[in-house]
Amino acid sequence: MLVLRGIASPFDNDCLRYESTLGDGGELKSVVRSFERHQSPESLASEWDALADRTTAPPFLRPGWVAHFCAAFGVRGLEILAVRRDGRLTGVVPVRNEGGVLWSITNWHTPEFAFVAEDDEAVEDLAAAVFDGGKRRVSLQFLNPANPDFAACRERARHRDHRVIVRTLERPPYVRIDGDWEAYESTVDGKIRR
Repeated sequence: MLVLRGIASPFDNDCLRYESTLGDGGELKSVVRSFERHQSPESLASEWDALADRTTAPPFLRPGWVAHFCAAFGVRGLEILAVRRDGRLTGVVPVRNEGGVLWSITNWHTPEFAFVAEDDEAVEDLAAAVFDGGKRRVSLQFLNPANPDFAACRERARHRDHRVIVRTLERPPYVRIDGDWEAYESTVDGKIRR
């Protein structure tokens, strides 16, 4: 698991972007992309849950978990960063904004931190929302390096001239075995098996 940290540069993204592209048939297609900040999970809970269902997000990336986590651990400065495309919620990331630092909503009881995003474009938009906010530091803990949000955050941080520090926070213990479990277990001292 990882920590990404950086020193932020000034905020320069708009809250609303219009894009026009040519469709397959040569027709002009317009897309409206918007960025939002919410103060509580309840303000977009049903849409967030629907997005989590579409993306098969685990329980700890859903609004109910975030609300209970914040209540249990006294989290202040909660911000839900959300991105929309043509009015449809396409990405969400809960963060804590405290003392000029943007923190992930995590602690040692959190299995993983990730963006809830329906596609790579939403991941890129969320990374922009996180790193273009003018914070002097961003600390995202328990990001999985195998997920696209890790690469997007690293790239966006570098793009914004942040100093990036990546640290492995924990490695799950495991024992490599050849064959099946019973064959391995027969090689282990009886005191260890108990």
